[in-house]
Amino acid sequence: MTSALTKDDRPDPLLLAFASTDYRVALPEGAETVRIGNRHQRLDRLAGRAWWAIVTAFNPGARLVDTAENRLRHQQLIGLCREQRISTLPCINIDPTGQWPDEPSLLMSDVAVDTAISLARHFGQRAVVCGRAGQAAELWLVDGRWQPPVPAHCRIALR
Repeated sequence: MTSALTKDDRPDPLLLAFASTDYRVALPEGAETVRIGNRHQRLDRLAGRAWWAIVTAFNPGARLVDTAENRLRHQQLIGLCREQRISTLPCINIDPTGQWPDEPSLLMSDVAVDTAISLARHFGQRAVVCGRAGQAAELWLVDGRWQPPVPAHCRIALR
């Protein structure tokens, strides 16, 4: 006999949306779509043995913000990456259901996970995508409001 999940056992719908988002990276040799739980050899080669991460500054706290504010926040993220000498490439986060607008983001190569998490928190984000050579892309939950259970390839980042 199988038991149904109770409401408390089901992952948060927002978490499931983040985990199913297509994170499209503009690589010099063509676009790469990052998906949570998949390996991405081209990104692994770009970052070498280091971590890579995808961070957005758009729509903090998963709340829609007006276009002008989102653009300003994105420029601030670009500026912080330049100041910290973090190599970046443009990305776009795409909701495959079309219920959420596309969000520009940045792929950061050769970056520490702690740095990516810090930048995500600075911009009020709830999660960041991280990957490393030979491993599947993971969704790191960074804002302290997430509770287990979480789907495979998701981690709750400690403060």
